[in-house]
Amino acid sequence: MPVMRQAVEQAIGLAQHEGVSLLVTDANLEVNVVGDRDQLLQVLGNLISNAIKFSPREDEVLLSAVPHGPSVRISVTDHGAGIPDAFKPHIFEKFSQADASPARRHEGTGLGLHISKLIVERHGGEIGFETAEAGGSTFYFDLPAPISSAEPGQLAAE
Repeated sequence: MPVMRQAVEQAIGLAQHEGVSLLVTDANLEVNVVGDRDQLLQVLGNLISNAIKFSPREDEVLLSAVPHGPSVRISVTDHGAGIPDAFKPHIFEKFSQADASPARRHEGTGLGLHISKLIVERHGGEIGFETAEAGGSTFYFDLPAPISSAEPGQLAAE
């Protein structure tokens, strides 16, 4: 949770600019993962930034970290338009953008999700997403829960 809170703090300026609220659910839940703090902050930052950019004004982005089998699932949910079916197979590819037109609303290189996938996989985890037909998407990544005696709520660094 400290890493998630730090990622939220880093995204507050963008959220305010876009008129979106950030809400951490399951905030009392103490979960641990083992990994590189800066790299995991980068993954969370990428997912949060995307969720903010594609959320309607005056909406909220939800974040959670919950046990998921032998792993911890970290999720970022928005209530935007969702992901077009034709784009879903390409979502984690390099330079991939659903709207690459010059008139698109937000700038970007199309590398954030690709880099996030590489980082998560390097940590022995998996990344994925779910999107609803009515709109909204949840991007999540699962990381192995440690079998160590790390303090609850702490990120054990490798």
